Amino acid sequence: MNRDIAIVADDWLLREDLQIHENTLGNLHDWSHAGRLGNSLTINGRFLPKIKIPHSGPTRLRVINAANARPFVFKIKGDAEIKIIAVDGSPCSHFVPEKITVGPGPRVDLFTEDCSKLEELQEISTGQAYVAANFIRGPANADNRKWSHSETPYYSFPNIKDAKLISIRMQGGAMGNLGSAEFAGQIIPLRELAMKESKLWAFNGKIGGYTLNLAEVSVGDTVKLDVWNDSAWPHAMHLHGHHFWVDSKEFGLTARQMLRDTYLMQPDERATLVFIADNPGQWLFHCHMLEHHAAGMGGVISVRI
Repeated sequence: MNRDIAIVADDWLLREDLQIHENTLGNLHDWSHAGRLGNSLTINGRFLPKIKIPHSGPTRLRVINAANARPFVFKIKGDAEIKIIAVDGSPCSHFVPEKITVGPGPRVDLFTEDCSKLEELQEISTGQAYVAANFIRGPANADNRKWSHSETPYYSFPNIKDAKLISIRMQGGAMGNLGSAEFAGQIIPLRELAMKESKLWAFNGKIGGYTLNLAEVSVGDTVKLDVWNDSAWPHAMHLHGHHFWVDSKEFGLTARQMLRDTYLMQPDERATLVFIADNPGQWLFHCHMLEHHAAGMGGVISVRI
């Protein structure tokens, strides 16, 4: 019986006939707010599925948020002790979370020593518990092996004494403070950018995209991204090609220093993302709320040999 189980969560904006609500695609209200949020939740491609787990013993649940914009907050009903053992693929010091927040793109690995106590997977971001899936147990078996999981991340927090500093101020969207921004070499009012170009978000006063170069660093450099979410909306900030250290605040009141590749930033939050530029190339740094990305919240960090 499989003890390593994927839980892929997604949301969908559906019509009453359960087809994709195509008329809402490209809605600038969604693009300028929290992104295109769905009205239906699936786990592993199904509505309210039954997830088969072993009869008892240790089990690992790999939670993935595949939604284009919605952060999920999960709770597992039952008496089992649930620990987070890895985030975004990197092992971490094991801990019992106060909540399991998964923004668009991140992956959170959960572990329990006794899956017989798992009952339901609940989504609680609205303040009310919505049953997303039920756990059902398979037949008893004699698999009594002990599992061990590393608590050692991919690399230790680096020495930041000579780190290269890159400052990024994120602005735009509804109820924001961005009046105008640079686009195609011109300063253009935000309203005009929205109506004519479907652009609503900026990095350092410039509408982002694949041609916006945020910084150039050299292979081996230690880099500090000083990121300020100076907007009224959360953003799931993702760095391609690297993992970064950040004080994660998604799992409870206590911030935890973790090695991530995506971090969900709250409105007006400032965060320092520290990474070793060990992978040459041009790497996108962008919001994983995909409507935000399409509307300008992205740029490139170039790592030169």
